[in-house]
Amino acid sequence: MIDNLLLGFQTVFEINNLLFLIAGCLLGTAIGILPGIGTVICLSILLPFTYGFDPITSIILMAGIYYGAQYGGSNTSILLNVPGEPSTVMTCIDGYPMAQQGRASEAIISAGIGSFVAGIFAVFAIAFAAPALSDIAFEFGPTEFASLMLLGIISISVITSENLVTGLGMACIGMLLGTVGTDINSATERFTLNQLELVDGITVGALVIGVLGLPALVTHLLDKNLENKPMEFKLRFSFQDLKRVIPSILRGTGVGTVMGVIPGGGAVMSAFAAYVVEKKVSKNKQDFGKGAIEGVAAPESANNAASQTSLIPLLTLGIPENPVMALILSSLIINGVQPGPGTVTEYPELFWGLLASMLLGNMFLLFLNIPFVKMWMKIISYPKSILYPLLISIALVGVYFIKESWFDVGTAIFFTLLGIVFIFCKLESAPLIFGYIIGPLFEENLRRTLTISDGSFMKFLESNISLFFLSISVIFILWSFVRKFNYLHRQLTK
Repeated sequence: MIDNLLLGFQTVFEINNLLFLIAGCLLGTAIGILPGIGTVICLSILLPFTYGFDPITSIILMAGIYYGAQYGGSNTSILLNVPGEPSTVMTCIDGYPMAQQGRASEAIISAGIGSFVAGIFAVFAIAFAAPALSDIAFEFGPTEFASLMLLGIISISVITSENLVTGLGMACIGMLLGTVGTDINSATERFTLNQLELVDGITVGALVIGVLGLPALVTHLLDKNLENKPMEFKLRFSFQDLKRVIPSILRGTGVGTVMGVIPGGGAVMSAFAAYVVEKKVSKNKQDFGKGAIEGVAAPESANNAASQTSLIPLLTLGIPENPVMALILSSLIINGVQPGPGTVTEYPELFWGLLASMLLGNMFLLFLNIPFVKMWMKIISYPKSILYPLLISIALVGVYFIKESWFDVGTAIFFTLLGIVFIFCKLESAPLIFGYIIGPLFEENLRRTLTISDGSFMKFLESNISLFFLSISVIFILWSFVRKFNYLHRQLTK
């Protein structure tokens, strides 16, 4: 492992990779601090610009933005009660009351230390777990991969949407969009509407920016509640504060490390789970919701650990377990790398270079976020009437330069209008993007399985691994029904 990490540091200290690591951390922090933009929107805008990048540079940049945003998002949650990132929602519960009590400094420092510890631990978890999981993945055939992808589609549909039917419906729409283009097996065109530009399928940048990026920017531009002014505070943190948060940081790190690997888990669910666990085991239960420092340290540790360990299934199985990982997967694919069981051995510079960049990135972010909080908070007061239109323009320019195609720009605008409809109908777009990315891979492995079994679906029940994944899928579906039943029961008993 030492030799591999030395290879990783040698890779990351190449000037291009080092500069893009710093850029990713800076941009991630800024995106985390700016309410309403978020990592998914940022990466969807950035995706077209990564075309032609070295794959190592691309993943270092995008991963840096992702975990950097977890650091930055805590600042607005604590100071303004506005989550900079969805994963920092739980931080608002105790972080903002602490700021109102004049303890903003303690909250921000505990969040920074927790994120740093969790990030470093997550890197070593990836270093130990990913190669082993990659070896196991070589035992997977098309049957096992199809079942795993089905689990991913169902889990992200259940977790990101309040309604199972609408979540799966959005995922199915994404899978249908993924079938547009030339069929790999028969070389026939499907759903191209006789448009030459659609022969290779819908451009991923046009779809992602149209469905996720631009609709959110347009609606945020119209939201008057996003204009805020930061609080003033002085940095201070006592040894007693440190002693109090260490157990919370360790527990949050453990929760986030495990949940980050679970399909659909991710940073948001990890932060929620860590907060619940901390409230259950804490000796200061009465302080939660009123300014408990543990209520800041635990979820911040969890979301940062999860944001990094979520790279494990992506790199070892080629399965993105949340929309951000789907975007990173798209960037790697368009630059010639298909992550999967052979990633660790076939692309050692990419894998170990990423881990080395994460070690450096977490150290840089700790230094960047605590001493320079006041500087970062000035970004919030920047007029969004200038910032958001600029981002929209950059996004459309990026879409054009993927293929230098105005058709793609028109496609992005079409999906933007569709995305705005989704927002007003309260439909979650993440399952659609996930279905679009995973759909073609799922179809390919499903067809291979049915070819091997002469069209019999019983093949999926003959494999223990496949049966395990299908069982977990059923559990997710049942959990969704139970959750819906409990919600209806509460509404009726009010």
